[in-house]
Amino acid sequence: MKKDRIPTTGLKDSIEVLLGLWLLASPLALGFFHVIPASISAIGIGTVIFFIAQLGLANQQPWEEWVNFLFALLLIISPWLAGYSSSMAGTLNAVIVGSLLVILTLLSMTEEYAAAKQHRKTTPPPLS
Repeated sequence: MKKDRIPTTGLKDSIEVLLGLWLLASPLALGFFHVIPASISAIGIGTVIFFIAQLGLANQQPWEEWVNFLFALLLIISPWLAGYSSSMAGTLNAVIVGSLLVILTLLSMTEEYAAAKQHRKTTPPPLS
């Protein structure tokens, strides 16, 4: 007997919401609020991640994961792009949270692709 897979996309979106909130709080929590480029990067990207993940919880669309994926990549490289790589806390925060977001979005995209592929297999072709 085949077990049905439990959809985890909502869980992944919830974790993305929490990571977005963490990015918003991290300049104060980790003490790099005085490093302006790091703070702007964390708060700006955190805001986007938070709102896109909220949209994902409300109404799942494939583009949401792509947007979060691209912003996660931007977050990972932001210490070098924005010039705050000398801030250890800001850099580690960006790289670790960005990497977690990349993993989550790739898992979500893989799950959505598999579900769409399965749907195509089980849906009969339209009658002409």
